[in-house]
Amino acid sequence: MVTQPASDMDKDKMLDGWCRKIRGRPLSRIQVTEFFQTCHQLIQLRNATITHRIVTELASEGGLTRIAELVKLTELSLTASEKNEVLETTILPFLEVMTHKDVLYSMMLEQLVANMYVFLYGIGGRRATALFDFLAGSLQVQLDSRLTETLYARTLTILAALLQVLECNQTASLLEGFHHVVDTLQACLNALSNIFQGTLTEQAASHQMTKVRRHLDYGVTLAPLEPAAPTVPNLAAAFEIAQDGPGALSSAGPRHDNDHSQISDIRILPTSQEIHSLRTEYLPTKDPSRWHLPGIKGLLDQQFRLLREDTVGQLRDCVRTVMESLKPLETRDLTEADHEIGLRIHRYSEVVLSRVNFHSKAHLRVMAQFRQPEHISRLSAAKRRQWWDTCKQLQIDALVCLVDSEGHCLFFSVCDRKGFTQAGQLITTGPRYVDRLLQGQEDKTKVPNLWHSPKRATVTLRLIDMANQDFKQMLGRDIQTLNMEQVIVEFPGVLLPSFQPTLEALQHMSRHAEVPFSEMLLPNQEPGPVQTSWPAYATQPQFAFNLSPIVVKGEPLLLQQDEVFDFNSLKERSTLDDAQCKALVGALSRNLALIQGPPGTGKSFIAVQAVKVMLGCREEAEMKPITCVCHTNHALDQFLEHLIEDGTKQIVRIGSKSKSTILKPFKLREITTQMERTKTEKGKGHAFRNKLENEGKQVVELFHRLTYAGTLGGVLQYLEAEHPDHHDQLKGTEDADGFKQWLEAPIAPSFARQQCRSLEELAEIDLTRMSHSERRFLYEHWVSDYRQDLTEQLEHVIGRYVKIDMNLLKCIQEVDLRCLEQAHVIGVTTSGLARNIDLLRRLKPKALICEEAGEILEAHTLTAFLPSIEHAILIGDHEQLRPGVQNYDLSVENPRGEKFSLDVSTFERLITNPDLEVPHDTLQTQRRMDPSISDLIRKTLYASLKDHDSVLAYPPVTGVRNRLYWLDHREPETGTDPTQVLQNSHSNVYEVDLVQALATHFVRQGVYKSNEIVLLTPYVRQLLKLRDMLSNTFEIVIGDKDQDELARKGLDASEIGPVTTYRAMLKQRMRISTVDNFQGEESKIVIVSLVRSNQEKQCGFLRTSNRINVLLSRAKHGMYIIGNSETYTQIPMWSKVIKLLKDAGNMGPSLPLCCPQHPDTSIDVSTPDDFLRKAPEGDCALAIETLTYKEIDLDEVPILVLACGHIILMTTMDRLMGMSDHYEISDSGVPVAFRSGSFPLAIHEAKSCPHCQGSLRNLNRYNRLIKRPTLDESTKKFIVRSNTAIVRFATSLQQEEKRLIKTESIMGAGTKVIKSKLTPILPTLVRLGGPRGVLFHNISELSGLESRCGPLIALHDEMLSYLGRVIEDEQPFARILGTVFQRPRAMYRATILQTTSGLLIKAILLRCEFDIVSEIIKIHRKQVPSAATQHHWLTVPLCLDLDFNRRDCSDLINEAIQKTQPMIEMEARLLFAKFVSLEKIAPIDPERIEGLIPQARRQMEKAKYVSKNSSTSSSRSQNLEKELQKNLMREGEYSFRCRVQDCTKLFLGEIFWRKHVEKFHPQWYENMRTNVRSSAALMFAEIGEMEKMLEEGTISTTVTSTERQAEYFAMIQDLESCGKMVLLCQYACGRYTRPHANAQLTSPQITKGKYEAPVGMSKCPQCGELVDRSSQEAVQEVSNSVDLEHQSRDTILLAQLDLLEMGT
Repeated sequence: MVTQPASDMDKDKMLDGWCRKIRGRPLSRIQVTEFFQTCHQLIQLRNATITHRIVTELASEGGLTRIAELVKLTELSLTASEKNEVLETTILPFLEVMTHKDVLYSMMLEQLVANMYVFLYGIGGRRATALFDFLAGSLQVQLDSRLTETLYARTLTILAALLQVLECNQTASLLEGFHHVVDTLQACLNALSNIFQGTLTEQAASHQMTKVRRHLDYGVTLAPLEPAAPTVPNLAAAFEIAQDGPGALSSAGPRHDNDHSQISDIRILPTSQEIHSLRTEYLPTKDPSRWHLPGIKGLLDQQFRLLREDTVGQLRDCVRTVMESLKPLETRDLTEADHEIGLRIHRYSEVVLSRVNFHSKAHLRVMAQFRQPEHISRLSAAKRRQWWDTCKQLQIDALVCLVDSEGHCLFFSVCDRKGFTQAGQLITTGPRYVDRLLQGQEDKTKVPNLWHSPKRATVTLRLIDMANQDFKQMLGRDIQTLNMEQVIVEFPGVLLPSFQPTLEALQHMSRHAEVPFSEMLLPNQEPGPVQTSWPAYATQPQFAFNLSPIVVKGEPLLLQQDEVFDFNSLKERSTLDDAQCKALVGALSRNLALIQGPPGTGKSFIAVQAVKVMLGCREEAEMKPITCVCHTNHALDQFLEHLIEDGTKQIVRIGSKSKSTILKPFKLREITTQMERTKTEKGKGHAFRNKLENEGKQVVELFHRLTYAGTLGGVLQYLEAEHPDHHDQLKGTEDADGFKQWLEAPIAPSFARQQCRSLEELAEIDLTRMSHSERRFLYEHWVSDYRQDLTEQLEHVIGRYVKIDMNLLKCIQEVDLRCLEQAHVIGVTTSGLARNIDLLRRLKPKALICEEAGEILEAHTLTAFLPSIEHAILIGDHEQLRPGVQNYDLSVENPRGEKFSLDVSTFERLITNPDLEVPHDTLQTQRRMDPSISDLIRKTLYASLKDHDSVLAYPPVTGVRNRLYWLDHREPETGTDPTQVLQNSHSNVYEVDLVQALATHFVRQGVYKSNEIVLLTPYVRQLLKLRDMLSNTFEIVIGDKDQDELARKGLDASEIGPVTTYRAMLKQRMRISTVDNFQGEESKIVIVSLVRSNQEKQCGFLRTSNRINVLLSRAKHGMYIIGNSETYTQIPMWSKVIKLLKDAGNMGPSLPLCCPQHPDTSIDVSTPDDFLRKAPEGDCALAIETLTYKEIDLDEVPILVLACGHIILMTTMDRLMGMSDHYEISDSGVPVAFRSGSFPLAIHEAKSCPHCQGSLRNLNRYNRLIKRPTLDESTKKFIVRSNTAIVRFATSLQQEEKRLIKTESIMGAGTKVIKSKLTPILPTLVRLGGPRGVLFHNISELSGLESRCGPLIALHDEMLSYLGRVIEDEQPFARILGTVFQRPRAMYRATILQTTSGLLIKAILLRCEFDIVSEIIKIHRKQVPSAATQHHWLTVPLCLDLDFNRRDCSDLINEAIQKTQPMIEMEARLLFAKFVSLEKIAPIDPERIEGLIPQARRQMEKAKYVSKNSSTSSSRSQNLEKELQKNLMREGEYSFRCRVQDCTKLFLGEIFWRKHVEKFHPQWYENMRTNVRSSAALMFAEIGEMEKMLEEGTISTTVTSTERQAEYFAMIQDLESCGKMVLLCQYACGRYTRPHANAQLTSPQITKGKYEAPVGMSKCPQCGELVDRSSQEAVQEVSNSVDLEHQSRDTILLAQLDLLEMGT
C-alpha cells in the first residue's frame, strides 16, 4: 500500500494527482490498481473535504468509467494467484471505499453513492453478477485452503457491498445468481464463528446477513421481515361491532382520495375530498385481532391513524364547517355536530392573494390581504399596531388554511406579519377589490402590514404542501374570476412541526418495519412473563459495566453477564438506596428497561448515574452517542444540566427552544456555526441555492401566466406558439378593449344561424368569419389548452424544486452530522427527534434514555426506537399525568375512547398489561414532601413509598397551625357565560379571593419568598382570574407550558385583559400554574384552588387518579386545598384523601392561623374577609379577642393611617418595613441608632401599602427606607450606563489589538503619492509628543495610517469624548462627598464615596495611546521602499517625547492609590514603564532616557509589590472557590454530595465536605490551587515582558489577546453586573464591592494572606477588610425594560442616606 502522506500539502498533491486520472484514456491493469489503492488511502484519512471530493469524482462520468474498468478485470482469464492479487490490491480497496461509513452515512453524498451502486449493478445486473461471482469464487478458494481472520474481514466488506447493491436496486433481489453468493458468504462466516462469537463484529455480520436474506426473500422462516402475528388469547365471547376497513379494503370503496390501506400513501394534511367526505374515518382500536395488518406494522398503522385523527382530524372538521358556511344557505350540508367546532379558530374574510414571489429563506411565499376585524378597524393606527403586537393571532409559523367557496383549500404557515415590496405578481383577487388592484391604486409608498390600514390587513404566508392539487388551482386562478369568496382560517396554538415529523417518521418505519424490541412492544401476546436480555453490545466476551464513576475509590465494581453482582458493595460505596441500586443494575442489564419513579424519588438522578456508567464503556461497546429524549424542553434542559454538573463532556443539545444559559454553548446550532464547511459543501450549497432560486422564479412566472391565461396577453402568448395565423390576426386588436370587442362582437348576418363548426375547421378559418358562439368556443379552447400546458410545466418545475430543496437541506445537515458524530451524549425532545430522525438514523446510536416516558404518546416512543437501538431505558411514572390528547373521544378517560386509548403510553401499557409480566423496577424513597403530605399518595397509590430522613427535618409552616389543610366551603362555582372564550373551562370567584388572601398572608410572615409559593388550579379560566386578582400585589409568573396552553385556546390580549408588567424590584414574583403543567416541579408552599363546586357533583379534570396524584405531590413544606369536598366525594381516590384529612384533623370549614408573636392566640378564618378582620397584617388582631380597631388602646398600640386610607398597626408596619434590620429599636419601639448592616441596596424593593400598594410618602417614620430605593435606582442607572460603555471600549480595544497582532505592520505599495503635511521642527526629523491634543494632531498629519491605525484613533476620540461626560456625570456624587465630609462623623473615610468609571476610562485610554504610538514605530521600522517613496515621513527619523503621557500615568497612579484601586494602580505603573520603553526606541534626548529607565524599573517593582500584597490577589481564592464549587452538588436543603474525582459521598453541611476534601483528596486539592491563575498572575507575565522590552529595546506583544481580555475584564469587574451574589463590605472599610462574576460566596471562601478568614467572615476584594457575612445580601433583579442588568456596588454612596436625613 502507499505510504501515508505526511502533510496537508502531500494530501492535496496526492488528491489532485488522483483526480487527474479520472478523465482521459483507459487505464492499464496496473494503473487501475494504483488508482483504487490511492482512492482507498485518501478515504482512510477521514477528512471530510477529501471524502466529498473523491465521491463526487467517482460518481462523475470519468469515475464510473474507472469502476467499469475494475469490473472488467474480473472477466479476464486469470490464474488463481492473479485472481487473489486482483482481489487484494484492487477490488477490496474499492469495496472498502464504497462501504466506508463516511461514504454511506453522508447526507450530502447519498444520491451520488446511490448512483454509483446503480451503475455497479448494471443493465440487468450484469456488472454486479460478474463482480460478485468473482468475489464468491475467490472466497471459496480461501475457504477451502486456509481460514484466517482476514477472510472474515473480507467477507464483511463484500456482504456490506452486496447489501447496498440490493437496497439501491429494486430488481436486484430477483437475480438468482446472488443466492449462491450469499451461501458462500454465510459459509465463510460460519467457518470462523468460533473466533468471533459474541463480538460486536459477529453481531454486525449477523445483522447484515439478515437484511440481505430479507431482500432476496431467502429463508423466510429464518429471517422474517417482521415477527409472526402473535397468538391472540381466546377471550370470552363478546358482541363485536363491525368496522369498515381502510382504502380498498372498505366494503364501499375508498372514502376519499386520501384513504389508503398503507399509511405510507396517506398525505399528512387533509385533502379537499377528505374534508368533504361525510363517511367516518377508519380508526383501528387497541385490539390487534381487528387490525388489517399484523405484527409491528399493525401497531405502527394504529398509532399513525390515531395520532393523525387527534391532530389533523380537528383541522379537517373545522375547515369543513367553514367551507359549508361559504355555500349558499340552501346548499349547505351541516349537521348539529358540525356546528360544534371543538378547536377554536380565527376567521379572516374577504381575502385577496395579491402577490406571489420567491424568497431565499422563506422560499415560495404569498402576500394575502383580508378585511380588518371590525373592532380593530375603528381604532387609531397606533392602537391597531398595539393590538396586533400584543395579540396571539397570526404569529410567525402559525398554521392557517385558505378556503374558498368552491370547496378548495390550501394550508399555509405565517411567514411574516407584513407584506413585501419586491417585484411580485398579482395572482388572484376578490369580487369587491379587483378593480382597485388592477388599476394599480394600492398604496406603494410603504410596505403593507397587519395594522397600516383600517380597512385591509396584510400578511405574508408560506406554502406548506406543494403537492396539493388545489395549490395550482387556487394560486393559478384566472384574473377574471370575480365571484369567488375566500377566507383564511387560523388554528391558534397548532404548530405543524409538533406532529408532522412524527407522522412522517411512522410512515418511514412502516415501509421498513425495523423496530427494535418489536416482540415485546406488540400488545395482547400470550400471557406470561416477558423475557428480556442483556443489551447486544454487552454480550460480547469479557465485557463488563464498570461502576467506578459512581462509587468511591476502591476495587473496581463490575457488572457482567452471568456473574453475580455485589449489591451490598454498590450500596455501601455510593449514595444509592436499595431500590435505586436495584433499578440502576436493572437499567444496565436489560435491553428494554423500565423504571417507575413516584414523585420526588429521584428519577433523573438514576438516569444520570446510568449515563455515567455507559459513557465509561463507550469505546469498548462502540456506543456512538447516547440519545437522551424528554417530552418537554424544560425536562430535557434540567437533565442535561445535571450531566454537565457531573462533568460529562461532549454533550450536544438539539433544538432551539432551550432557555438554559448553561446549555447555550452546547446547542447544535451554536457549535456548527464554528465548524468549517468543506469546499464541496460550500460549492454544492451555493449551487443548490442558485438552482432553487431559479426554479422558484419559474414557479412564480408560471403562476403569473396561469393567472393571466384568459387575458389578451395570455392568449397571444399561446397563439404565437400554437396558431401563428390567428396570433397575427388577433394581434391587430392591439389592446384589451379590441380583444373584448372581437370576442363580444354582434353576430354577422351571414353567420346568424350557422351551426358551430369543429376545432379543426375553425383552425383554418379567418377570425372575423366566425359566429359569436364559435368565437367564444374557440377562445375557451385556447384558454383551456394554454392552462393545461402551463399546469403540466408547473408540475415538472415543482418536482424539480422539491428535489433541489431536499438536496439543499441534506447539504446543510452534513455539518450537523459531523458535529453529532463527535458527541458522547445527544439531548433532544420527542418532537425534535422526529424532525431530525434522518440525521439520527445515520449516527446509528445504540443506547436510548427516555425520561418522562409515562407522559409520551406511544407514537413518539416508537419514533425514538431507531433501528440501531440495542439498549433502551424508559423512566417515568404511569400513576402521574398521561400523555395529552386533543380529541377526548380518543382518550382512555372517555368510555367511548377506551377502545382506542391513545393517551396510554408505551410505558404504562407495558407495566400495567395483566397479560404481560414485563420486568421493571420502582423507586421507593421520596425526598420532597413532608410525611404528612406524602401519606396522601402513599395510602392511595404507592404502598411501598418511604420518606428520606431529610424530609423529617422540615420546619413548621409559619403563619398557620397545620402544614396540610383542606379549607372546605360550599360556595358555587361561577356559571358559564356564552360570551366567554373558554367554554370548557371553569372558574370560582370565591376561591380566587380566598387564594389571594391566603397567599398574601404567607408573604406577610416574612419567612417565605413569593417564589417559594405556587398557586395551582386545574383550569385555565381560574388561572386567568387569579392572575388578574394578584397582579396588583405580585408580579405574576406563568410558565411556558401554560402560555402555550393559552395560545392553543386562542386567547389573546383583548380576550384575557391587559397584562401589566411590573419591575421585579417593586414586585415580588408569584407563580401560578395549572396542575397539568406543573408536573415535575415543586414548591415549599402550594395553595390549590379546586374550582368545581356544584350540586351535580361534577369535578371535571380532577376525576382521574393521575391528576390527583400530581396535585397532591408538589408541596414540600405545606399544602392548602380550597374547595367543596362534597363535589369530590364520589371519586374513589378523593374519597380516600378526604377521609385521611378528616382523620388527621386537617380538614374543616375554617383554617387555623397562627400569630408568630402570639402563638397561643386562636385565629380561625373561613372567608376572605376573615383574613382582613382577624389577621389584618399577617398577625392576630392585637393578640386579643377584639375583632375591630375601635377597641385598640392607641397609647399602648399605635396605629398608622396611610395616605390610601388603610389603617395598619405600627408594630406590623415596622416588621413589614424591616425596621429592625436597619435600626436599633428600644423596648418602647423608638429607633435609637443605625445598624451596621444598613447599607445601600439592603432594601430589596420599594415599600408600599401591603393592601393596595399605595404610597407611604406621608409616613415620616419610614422616610429613609421609602426614599432610599429611588436614590439607589438613579445611582444604579449611572453605574450600568458607565459599565456598558466601558465594557464596549475594552472589548473594542482588545479586538483591535488582536487585529494588529495578526497582520504585518507595513504599508504596502500602491497607495497614491502623498507628501507629508507635517512641518517638522528640524528638516530631517518627525517628532511626536506633547499634550494629548498636540500629540494626536501630529499623528493626524502622518499619511497612510488609515488602514492600520484609523480604527484605534477613532476609538481613542470616542473614549476621550466619553471621559468628559463621565467626569461631568460624577460631579453630583462628588458634591455629596463634600457635603458628608463637612459632617463630624468619624465613621466615614475618604474611600467611602467614589466611582471608578473615570479611572477605568483613563486606564483604557492610556493603553490605546500606547498601542497607537507603538504601531507607528513598528510601521516606521518595517517600511518597504515603495511605501517610503509614497509617504515622506517614513524617510526621516522618528523621535518621541512622551512626557505628558507619563504624567497622565503618574496622576492615574496617585488617584488609584487614593481610591484604593490596586488593579488600576498596577495597570498605570506598567503603562508608565511602557511609555519609557517606547521613548528608548526613538528618543529625542538619549541622556534623559537613561534617567527614566530606573524610574520605569521602580514602577514595575511597585506593581509586583501591589500584586503580591494587595487584596487583589484574593481573586485567586475566588477562582479557586469557583472551581471547587464545580465539584460539589447540592442534593437537598442541607445535604451535599462530593463530586471530586470518583467520590460520591454525601455530607450534611458544606463545612464537612471541605474537611473531607482536604483530608482524602489532598493531591487533587493542591493541583487545583496550583492550576488556578488570578488576574494578578497575568500582570506578572506582563511585567516580565516589559523588563525584556526595556533591556532589548524591542516592541513585543506582552500578553495574548485572550489574556489581555481577561485583564481588561478583571479591571472592570467591580462595575460589571452579572446578577450573581453580591458582597457588600460596609462601614468597616466603607467600600461596596463584589467578588468575581459567577463566584458563589461561602464561609471560608475569602482568604487573608495565608490564613483562612474566620467562619462567617468574608474579606473585601479591594481593601482586604473583614466583614461579617450576615450582612451579605443577594441583590434582586432589575427590569430589562429600563436597560438595567443587576445591581452593581462600587459607587452605591452611603452619603445618599445621610443627605436624606439632612433634608438636602
